[in-house]
Amino acid sequence: MKFGDYGDNVTELQLRLTELGFYNGPVTGYFGEQTEAAYIRFQKAAGVYVDGIAGEGDREILYSDDAPTGN
Repeated sequence: MKFGDYGDNVTELQLRLTELGFYNGPVTGYFGEQTEAAYIRFQKAAGVYVDGIAGEGDREILYSDDAPTGN
């Protein structure tokens, strides 16, 4: 998923980013600027390649029990 995408997967992404403390915007199902910025913060905290794109490997970390938090 990347900037401009929308749908249920983006909603789930936003909810998880909120849960972890990286996102505090509205949960809209749209991957806009706020979601991209939150995902970049997550990628930096996770120590993965930072590109703002929610790829499969990144999402495995995001949804794992060991996901970093933004708190």
